[in-house]
Amino acid sequence: MKKIIIITATLFALTAGNLFAQSADVDVNATIEGSLSIENEADVEFGNIQAGAEHVISNSENEANLGRVFIQGQGSQTVFFDTEGSVTLTGPGNDITATLAYFGSETNDASGSSTLNSSEELSAGGEFYVFIGATINPPNTQENGTYSGTTTISVSYTSF
Repeated sequence: MKKIIIITATLFALTAGNLFAQSADVDVNATIEGSLSIENEADVEFGNIQAGAEHVISNSENEANLGRVFIQGQGSQTVFFDTEGSVTLTGPGNDITATLAYFGSETNDASGSSTLNSSEELSAGGEFYVFIGATINPPNTQENGTYSGTTTISVSYTSF
């Protein structure tokens, strides 16, 4: 009797794994997107300014001085932007903080651009322009000289 119980338990153990095992097929997919490029076409240029007054460059004020980058990618696809809110301008005197503003458009027309969102859709032809504006307010005591800084704009097809 003891042999029958051991044989039965052994057979149950061998078949139990098969009784409860299940499987599922999982598809693996990938969508290949077209290449994506970004090119600096113009820098933000305040030019000669006086200390003690606010100076603004935007899509409606001093627009000829806006910075501009051109993006080329797969038409009608969404792209994501990573931008900086300010840049430090360094020079011979105390640093100056420039507050940045970004405007976007499917065409190279700053006056027709609108505030840049964190994601935008490229034109059917795959083009998009980002215009960069800035505001500075150097104090009356700001030392004369040239001040400069750099900001970075990144663009990708994914938000990560």
